[in-house]
Amino acid sequence: MKYNFTLAVISLLASLTIFAQKDAVDYTDIDKSEKGNASFSTTNNLVNIVEHHNEDNNNILLSAHFKNGKLHHSWFSQYANGIKCDSGYFKNGIPEGEWKHWDENGNLRMVRNFSTTKYNRVTDEISKQIKHPTYTISRIAKQNKAAALKHLQTKETAIKSKDYKTKALYNVTANAGYASVYNECLYHGLYVNLNENGVVLDSGYYKDGLRDGIWMERNTSNNTITTGMYKHGKKSKEWKQYNAENQLTGITIYKEGKQTYHKNFK
Repeated sequence: MKYNFTLAVISLLASLTIFAQKDAVDYTDIDKSEKGNASFSTTNNLVNIVEHHNEDNNNILLSAHFKNGKLHHSWFSQYANGIKCDSGYFKNGIPEGEWKHWDENGNLRMVRNFSTTKYNRVTDEISKQIKHPTYTISRIAKQNKAAALKHLQTKETAIKSKDYKTKALYNVTANAGYASVYNECLYHGLYVNLNENGVVLDSGYYKDGLRDGIWMERNTSNNTITTGMYKHGKKSKEWKQYNAENQLTGITIYKEGKQTYHKNFK
């Protein structure tokens, strides 16, 4: 049995994306007399910083902007071979819009989308303990604040250092995966992970910080695929599992994240 039409659409969106190449990060004082491989400039109240790898390799390590002590505006970092590692946009220390990450061979590995507007609204509702909050995360906070705040943290490895350069260096030299430059965020929009061959590992959409809508997950150990719906961050309705030959092998039904039915097929 072939994947349903919606799954095909998600895979197509992910493949098309390939071809397009608060713990806010504090910006403490930089001693310009010891700037070394960094260059600085100021434009429209933005402090612009370009760091280079070292004296032997003058390729750019990172390009960042700061405003009022927080990362603001565009960001990108590069491997020593000149291939881009990640790129995105900050707004007052919080990631905004689309972010991408590539491996050192130039293969797209991640696509993320964020909303700083919604992040600010959610955190405002939580801090003010709004009686009738608009957002699901804010409603979760009324029962369990710690659980709610976890939805406002990065899904990637988070390095708690306030030094943006430490984070960039980890990504381009550690060979241990990707660690986000940001720690706090609100996911909103397309979310995709791919392997080095461009195969989608999981893909779906976030809405207001929670998974919402059709989602696809691939088990690389046996090349099986599971697809189904999320609603307000919880699995909902019918989820289907397919084997490597695209044959339906199982169905599981969820209600508000709890499994209510399961059947395997031979």
